[in-house]
Amino acid sequence: MNMKWCCPDFESQLLKSEKRGVGLVVVNHGPRRGCLFLIQDWDEGSVTPHGGFAIKFCPWCGKNLQEWFASQTTNGR
Repeated sequence: MNMKWCCPDFESQLLKSEKRGVGLVVVNHGPRRGCLFLIQDWDEGSVTPHGGFAIKFCPWCGKNLQEWFASQTTNGR
């Protein structure tokens, strides 16, 4: 699927390849359950995140992430 991001800031943070500092993770549970969006805290050199929490809205543009990405799967085909 060709995903449209809600804003350029969300995309740039999500696609960071470094595993240190704060990162965004999207877990896709399929069309019925949707996606889970997490902010995670990575220590340099760590193989697992130090902590994290789920988010519902984009921290940069304020869009409801569930609604935005659900609309991509129904309208983008």
